[in-house]
Amino acid sequence: MSISNGYSTAAAFKVLIGGTETAHDADIDRAVEAASRSVDRYTRRRFFQDASVVTRVYTTDDPRWCWCNDISTSTGLVVKTDDNWDGTYENTWTLDDYTGSYGFALEPPNASDDSRPWTSLAPLSGSFPTLRYAVQVTAKFGWPAVPLEVAQATLLLAHRIYRRKESPFGLAQAPEMGEAVFIRKHDPDVALLLENFVKVVGP
Repeated sequence: MSISNGYSTAAAFKVLIGGTETAHDADIDRAVEAASRSVDRYTRRRFFQDASVVTRVYTTDDPRWCWCNDISTSTGLVVKTDDNWDGTYENTWTLDDYTGSYGFALEPPNASDDSRPWTSLAPLSGSFPTLRYAVQVTAKFGWPAVPLEVAQATLLLAHRIYRRKESPFGLAQAPEMGEAVFIRKHDPDVALLLENFVKVVGP
């Protein structure tokens, strides 16, 4: 198999374990991809960018704000609203327009400077309708690039998953102690690397 939307590579994993053999390439690929998806679930977001624009709809209960999935780039971004709940998104909003009736900004304002995504929309003129699924966003969702901490956490977690076959009952041999020890439920280093990336608000 090959790794799909992974946050590290098989080559990087082999560097980590100091191996060059190819006999277990499929196992390595599975471990890296499984670790990447586990990172998604833990952080409640994903760090790969859509290959092309995708359309999603959102509901907001605050006309001054709309939380959305991470937006990786403003290229191809289109925001529309359905102001009368008829299923037609008749109003198209303009990015950074302070003069018209439908201008909006991406928040936080300095996200792209820090290689982070935008996570919400804010009207500059007018307001968002507080109707069910009234805000439509077409964008490339995800992150502009995989953060270093996420890549490293993925490698550590992939190594744990890869070695798990050697401890099928949750026990790992500890030669220096002369006995088997229980594997910890959570890896504190992985949690530390990911703690600043966990999404706490929004969809």
